[in-house]
Amino acid sequence: MPYCVVLKSERFLAIRVDTGWTLPNLNVRQSSELEVVRDTLRDSHNVVAAILECFVEDSAEFQNSVYFAEALNADNVNSAQTCWIPLTAADEIPLAPAQATSWLRRWIEIKSDPRYARTPWKAEGWFTEVSRWVKSSVEALGGVITDRVRQIRISDVSCVLKCETSLGNPGASGDEDRPCSRTSAVGDFGDRIAYVNGIR
Repeated sequence: MPYCVVLKSERFLAIRVDTGWTLPNLNVRQSSELEVVRDTLRDSHNVVAAILECFVEDSAEFQNSVYFAEALNADNVNSAQTCWIPLTAADEIPLAPAQATSWLRRWIEIKSDPRYARTPWKAEGWFTEVSRWVKSSVEALGGVITDRVRQIRISDVSCVLKCETSLGNPGASGDEDRPCSRTSAVGDFGDRIAYVNGIR
């Protein structure tokens, strides 16, 4: 089963088990849908998150994948069974699964790589900032967001977000006097190019 490293301010979320600590597991079948991962984190672990990265150690085996996510509601993820642990302390605690410590080391290496700066959508805080930007861009067009901003895809070259808006799309229904009731705002953030585009 895939796991998730939930990050917040140089710490990661661990869940207490009989043998020590474990990362949150994602009880989902194979899915490239980031929303499925986000919904599972919210429903199973009370974590509202933005996905930063996905590693698949064996492309034939989804169960060997690990997601890195930023907790957007870190203050609400407190219980007797959870703990925020500094990334630098990962080697000092019994942590499951066995690969968890290497995943955390890998994340620290990625963040120290100069190429990391070229993918701002993999940084903590970016999703919150860009969600505000999408909201203000839609409002500048005379609309409002009617649903949450969703992550559609994230990769080394781009990030695609989508949200439902109140904006109509004149002419898309075939009748310019009767605009569609809803459109989507989509932003593709590749090569530092960002835009909001209304589509049906």
